[in-house]
Amino acid sequence: MADLTLNHLDGAEASNVFEQVFRIYALVYADPLYSQTDADRAEFVTRAARHFKQPGFDLTCAWMGDQMIGFAYGFAIQPGSGWWDGIEPSQTEAFLRETGGRTFAVIELAVVPESGVKDWGNGSSVHR
Repeated sequence: MADLTLNHLDGAEASNVFEQVFRIYALVYADPLYSQTDADRAEFVTRAARHFKQPGFDLTCAWMGDQMIGFAYGFAIQPGSGWWDGIEPSQTEAFLRETGGRTFAVIELAVVPESGVKDWGNGSSVHR
């Protein structure tokens, strides 16, 4: 079995592997637990295209040989984004103040169940 390798991509680079990201997303969320529809998958494509353009975007890809088996992506929360609007219980202004470098939001994380390495902690490896 090939070793697990990870690489980080920015938004422009992520667009080059989007087909593989979408394949993994569709495989993972095909599980009946998630009740995903074609409309949900189409929304992911639209949402991901928007996310890939966010400042501070990072996609971490997990590879076994030349096969992508998982990914995680997110971005830095920007000032004025409204990310914390409605948080309960209420927080201090200092807690709510984003700088564009203070908070990284993990938006999506998926590992192919059939990769044979699901229990190796690859989800947490991709998350780091």
